[in-house]
Amino acid sequence: MTKLPIPARIYVAAVVVLGAAMLSLADVPRGDQLPVFLVLIVASLLTSAFKLQLPTTKNHATMSVAFVIDFASLMLLGPDLAMLITASSAVMQSTVGVSNRNPLYRTLFNAASLILTVQAAGFAHGALGGTTGRFAWPGDATPLVAAVVVWFLVNTGSIAIAMALSTRQPVRRVWHHSFLMSGPSYFVGAFVAVLISEVVGRGMWSVLPLAGVPMF
Repeated sequence: MTKLPIPARIYVAAVVVLGAAMLSLADVPRGDQLPVFLVLIVASLLTSAFKLQLPTTKNHATMSVAFVIDFASLMLLGPDLAMLITASSAVMQSTVGVSNRNPLYRTLFNAASLILTVQAAGFAHGALGGTTGRFAWPGDATPLVAAVVVWFLVNTGSIAIAMALSTRQPVRRVWHHSFLMSGPSYFVGAFVAVLISEVVGRGMWSVLPLAGVPMF
């Protein structure tokens, strides 16, 4: 981390501290939530190994397919439990199957930025009257769209700021070049996450593998 410019160090440290503070306030799953929580965290850890390479100007960033499971976790369990799942998948993505070992600060930053993303998306979803567990259509459509948009902006924006400060480039240029075109994949992934959430929420475990096929 000492190789980073001072503004980048301050930003990374602030995100990590804020993410750790939010994580310390996380709830533990209740008895009825535990089976779904365990299934989702295992699925998130497994899918975090599947990564899409994103082009950047001076670095190489990846986006994990685990987003689908992480977003489904938010819809099924709410932000407090979902951030435990997303933080776990972020650590897995940063440490397993990487060509070069990531320094600790980068792994912590990746996890913390996802924690902040989940909380922001969860806030937007709840503020617009979104429900968790089982959807109430058509009322849940607007909260779902808002949650996806906020997830996309906070997740990509937080990473773009770190990259821009580290490489001394304008944030807008980095975000536009590296993340703008990934926007449609978030909406497609969220659609699949909604399918998975509906299946799990209705207890239709036998068709869950079929609901997960579009993700791949």
